[in-house]
Amino acid sequence: DPDTGYNTTPGNVTQKRINSIERIFDGKTEEDFVYHGKVLPGKAGEITIDLHKQEQLTSLRYQGSDLAKLQVEVSSDGTQWTTVKANYTECVNAQTNYKTIWFDAVKEEEKDSWIGTYDARYLRLRVEGNEEVSIKEIELCGPSGDNLEFMTAGDSNTPAVGVLKEDYAYDAANPSAVIPAGSLLFTGTYKGNPAYNMVILYDQDGNVIGAKDGNVEAEQIIFAEVPENGQLGETSNGTWVYYITPGNWMEETVKGLSVRGELYRVDDAKTLEGERVVSDTLPISVPDVLPDITLTGTTFKK
Repeated sequence: DPDTGYNTTPGNVTQKRINSIERIFDGKTEEDFVYHGKVLPGKAGEITIDLHKQEQLTSLRYQGSDLAKLQVEVSSDGTQWTTVKANYTECVNAQTNYKTIWFDAVKEEEKDSWIGTYDARYLRLRVEGNEEVSIKEIELCGPSGDNLEFMTAGDSNTPAVGVLKEDYAYDAANPSAVIPAGSLLFTGTYKGNPAYNMVILYDQDGNVIGAKDGNVEAEQIIFAEVPENGQLGETSNGTWVYYITPGNWMEETVKGLSVRGELYRVDDAKTLEGERVVSDTLPISVPDVLPDITLTGTTFKK
């Protein structure tokens, strides 16, 4: 139920009707530029956005009042609609910060782990459970680049770096696929395609972490949830482990070391052809006291 206004030039020569709904795209979040709408009793509020041409969409960024339940749909013709996010209830605390809503994968069995990319001209938001809605801004996003981050321990800012407490077998079908106890571990998260990504860590002098006598003794595993059917695709929240086995690292040389990570993308997963940096991290410091780390689970892609 948007209000409307008129923009009149001097002399009242021309008039332009301005709908307040346009405020959600004006790049301004001050109160004078916020859209306020009311939802009819017993109805769902709807906002339809026309991009005027076909675009690839993977997510939207929302800033505004809390939404009780949101459904996001896309369409190429404005008639046939595909639900890309159903019964979304996490749109809270979005008054001051954007909330990114990733679209679900096309296949049902992949929706919890993979990002969906859709060709669409129209996007429709359906809001249920709200009598009023205030929207500061909405941004529509296409496929985004890869990203690499270090994990932190619990709720602290301490990097999740430590020593593996027990042997970790990451492939039940391969008895030799084990990270041995005593290995130095660096852990983190990534966004990308696990079949074409790899992680390399460097110290403050640009040396590869784990390099020894001209050889790199470190190894890395990219973890991802493997779909029941089909090939691996893009994931928004995968994990990685970079490790150095016992005998190839010394505690006194890594304490306080500044470490940064780089995420590489390749064109060919077998030959590593087309290797290029697609993301990097801010540097972290290795803790003076290295904690014990235990790894669980076996869903991965190496």
